[in-house]
Amino acid sequence: MVCILQYSGVLTPDGNVTALPVPLMRRSYFLLLFFVFIGSVLYPPLVYADAELHQAEITKPGELNWSYLYDGGAIPFVWAPLLMDRAISLWVDPRDSPLLFDTKEGGAPSRKHEEVPGWHVSLGAAMLNAYIAVADNHESRWFHVKGMAQSLLTSTFLTGLGKVTFGRHRPDYDPEASGRGPRQSFPSGHSTTAVAGTVYFGLYMYFHGFDRWREPGTRTWWEIATYAGLGALAVYVPYSRVLHNRHHPSDVLAGSLIGLSTSAIFYYWQERRYRDAVLRSGRSYERLVKRPVILPDIENRGVSLGFLF
Repeated sequence: MVCILQYSGVLTPDGNVTALPVPLMRRSYFLLLFFVFIGSVLYPPLVYADAELHQAEITKPGELNWSYLYDGGAIPFVWAPLLMDRAISLWVDPRDSPLLFDTKEGGAPSRKHEEVPGWHVSLGAAMLNAYIAVADNHESRWFHVKGMAQSLLTSTFLTGLGKVTFGRHRPDYDPEASGRGPRQSFPSGHSTTAVAGTVYFGLYMYFHGFDRWREPGTRTWWEIATYAGLGALAVYVPYSRVLHNRHHPSDVLAGSLIGLSTSAIFYYWQERRYRDAVLRSGRSYERLVKRPVILPDIENRGVSLGFLF
């Protein structure tokens, strides 16, 4: 582990500035270790829940029963992060001094009154998930309603845990201000929720949602416009957090990466669960998520490059 010694100024009650040594890791090493930690949190329960899947009897795709509330990773990735995030928000305060960040950060003009409220972003993500559940009729929808909820709640918990662990000052941090918010800059919760919601919804619509409105293998202009709109939202929310002096660029980058990684992981997993359920019901399905594979081509007496899940 590589460390450097950085001196920061601390304002004393008599108005003088006292320099104190603060050991800091290099930012690149810190970010790497942070995301390794996220992976170590996600991987073990994901493997356990996946093993549990193959021991349980799966109902037909598209059908619901009471087991929906606890199977398919609902306990470790829906209920547990929901309760733990609530516990953190109620009983855990962020650090008094930042961990691995400069204590002198802050002092920018406050533009909090211009920001997009966090509940607006959360409501928007919830509405996207509600569309999958109510407006779409694809038989995989209930798998992905759960998957999107898992992505949103798990990423929210990881972001909240990071906020109280690192206690980074916001760009508009004011030492005289009270409350927890000014010391909860890293990572950005707005960015996490916006990216997790738009990426998961975009994946679902690409592989399932638009199937009933277009010919197989084609893309329409309004489908491309939908992806462009989702991408614009995923960029605008993090950008606005920096613009309004609510987050540093590294905060929104970290939050976006958390949202992107959780949405991709949970989409892949729930898609696999859906296709396993299809196979167990005695039917076959078209493999949409692709990887390259070489297949024999008997008609042309050669080989061909194909793609399989």
